[in-house]
Amino acid sequence: PERPIVRVLRGLDPSIAGNFIYPAEELERARSSEETYYRTDVHWTKYGAYIGYCALANALGRIRAIDVIQEKSFRKSTYRMIGDLGIRIDSEPVEQAVAITHEHEDKILKLYGNRAYRAGQVEIYETENQAGPRGILFRDSNATAMLSFLTPYFSRLVVVASAEVRYDLVRCER
Repeated sequence: PERPIVRVLRGLDPSIAGNFIYPAEELERARSSEETYYRTDVHWTKYGAYIGYCALANALGRIRAIDVIQEKSFRKSTYRMIGDLGIRIDSEPVEQAVAITHEHEDKILKLYGNRAYRAGQVEIYETENQAGPRGILFRDSNATAMLSFLTPYFSRLVVVASAEVRYDLVRCER
């Protein structure tokens, strides 16, 4: 209850806090269906990313209608993994994870990716959704699992791993 984000939210002006998306309760409820975070990793699972995507889509839906990807379109498979926390433990515990793909992923074209798996990573996606808006996502590593859900909404999405907003990129994409 005293996580830093909770303290930040309490300190925000109510007009700003009302636009803040923090789906902790949704993630907790979703655990009755499937894990939302890995046991050996600091990131959310693909299903946890889907729950975060739904919260974001709900908020964005107040601005523009969003056709949310439905769980019934999921294709699931399991695999074994050791997360970024697990590799730091001597026994390296392995966990079963669930990979989720969906029908809309087949329509995503990755135009560019610099394969810099750290800050500075850039990826550019385009889809058949020409009616969709163009977007830029400045992200951290948790957003990686959400990309396949977000991308179909856009006609073009530029994704940058960065803690800062790159206004030069925003001007260029505009």
